[in-house]
Amino acid sequence: MRDASGRYALLSGGPNHKHFLVDWTQSKVVSTRRAVAATLWDGQLWTTTSTAGHLSMSRLGSTAAAIDVNVGSRHQ
Repeated sequence: MRDASGRYALLSGGPNHKHFLVDWTQSKVVSTRRAVAATLWDGQLWTTTSTAGHLSMSRLGSTAAAIDVNVGSRHQ
């Protein structure tokens, strides 16, 4: 297990090194994605992106598109 928050858990593994977002209340995998640095926090999934200084934030249980968040970077 990578992380857990509320009814969600972030698991990783498999031959292709994927992340599996699991909703414990429904006993099912709700999304699968490429494994990158990630954390669950306050109903949100935060992941790294390919852009330095940027993170992606998805609201768990929502169908809204992920939001790109510029957190700054020392390497520009």
